Formats: sequence, structure tokens, C-alpha cells
Amino acid sequence: MVDNYASTIDSWSSGVVQRPVEAGRRADSAAIKRDRDVAGYNGSMRNCRADLAVVGLLSLAIAVALGCNLASTGPSTVTAAQETTMITVEGRLQCLPQRPGFPTTFECTTGLRADDGRHYALLNLKSDVSVGDRVRITGRYTPGTRDPYDVVGTIDVSSQERLGR
Repeated sequence: MVDNYASTIDSWSSGVVQRPVEAGRRADSAAIKRDRDVAGYNGSMRNCRADLAVVGLLSLAIAVALGCNLASTGPSTVTAAQETTMITVEGRLQCLPQRPGFPTTFECTTGLRADDGRHYALLNLKSDVSVGDRVRITGRYTPGTRDPYDVVGTIDVSSQERLGR
């Protein structure tokens, strides 16, 4: 008895599908191979590898882009590992200037513009002084930027003295 069905591979369901063979033709190995080629059986593993390669390359590109972006913006906060020293600085309280390349904002973050022109971010500043006051600030200084402000470092205020307006 002649088998009137040829087995082919269905690439969508990864199962064997029985298809009728034309009358008078045998389901020989060449016909089965042709049917498998048409169904994409021979290339399915290559296509899978190609898809995985594309996904891998895209993932790598995204990781590199994020890494470059993080490296270009510098540290966004002062870390505990940085060395700190006690300093005393005199100057005027002002709104801190923003670093170039950051979006302009309209809030005022109070900081110190020292008499030498350098700006410092201030932590734990008491409310008995305000923008425009001349002050003497003593505290623990940590070098480094505080995004988005253009400062040379941060002073954790331990004492402050108002010198005038």
C-alpha cells in the first residue's frame, strides 16, 4: 500500500503535519525534503541564531550608551568615600549657579559664593541667615560637584556666623 501523505515540518508549531500527496506520486525523500525546505525547516535554527544575535547586539549597544551617559554626567551626589576636611570660608549666600548642559530651573538653592569666587553647596544651614547675607561658614568640606549646580564641593555646616548684609 502506498502512503498518500507526506510528513512535513510546520515551522510555526514545530510539529509534524500530514499533507496529502498528489495522486500517483510517492512520498519519496526528495519530496519530503522539498516540503521541509518550503516550510522553513532547514533555516529555522539559523533564523533563531540570527534573532538572538540581533537582540544581543541591541542589548550591548543600549548598555554602552547608558554607561557613556552616566560617565559623562559625573557624580550626582557626594559619596562617603571621598576625603573630607574642616574648613572656614567667608562669603555671601547666593542662589547656586547651574552647571552648563543642565536644563534651566527657576528655584533657588542657597549656597555660598566665597570671597575667592568659588561656589559651595551647603548642608544643614540654619534658617537665621538668608540669600544676600555675608557669612562665615565652618564645616566639613567634601570636594566634588553636586548636579546640577556649578560648585567645587559641599560644606556640611557645623557653625555659621552672620557678618552683615
